[in-house]
Amino acid sequence: MARSSTSGAVLLMLMVCLSGAVPAEPPVGFSLSFSAGQNPQRLFALRPTDHFHVLLANRGDHQQRIWQTWNYWGYYTLSFQITDSAGKSWVVKKRNTMFTRNVPSFLAIPPGQTYVFDIYFGDKHDWDGFPIRRGEEHTVQIRALYDVPVSSESKTYEVWTGHLKSESIQVTFVR
Repeated sequence: MARSSTSGAVLLMLMVCLSGAVPAEPPVGFSLSFSAGQNPQRLFALRPTDHFHVLLANRGDHQQRIWQTWNYWGYYTLSFQITDSAGKSWVVKKRNTMFTRNVPSFLAIPPGQTYVFDIYFGDKHDWDGFPIRRGEEHTVQIRALYDVPVSSESKTYEVWTGHLKSESIQVTFVR
């Protein structure tokens, strides 16, 4: 499950719906949008509690299941695409980890409800690739990616599968 903390929180909201592949004209009740406080958003990584939020919103008319992030099936589902001013792009993703206890567990998100991912972007034990170096600022375009592959477990537990991406926004990482 995602960690939660209000101390030092920097709010970066990426609205991502549970609709699956986004058609050219999304059906009524589904949305894919991004909201931020300022442009560019400044994200400070000075304390271990500094983080931003990714919101996964169910805009559909029925409950959707997603994998919990503590298990293998959910741990790697969220990543970020970053592009710098020179046009170089890379993907920020969870570091590889070993699962000593691993059970396919899920959360059920009711219609109209939102799941909040707390992203502690300065935690080098969890994330690999955020542009954070002491004494530097990096202004980049960032986009959240949510990928859930089809598996025998996703079929058994009726967990949502597919690929979603948020709008790209400009942020400045500061340390």
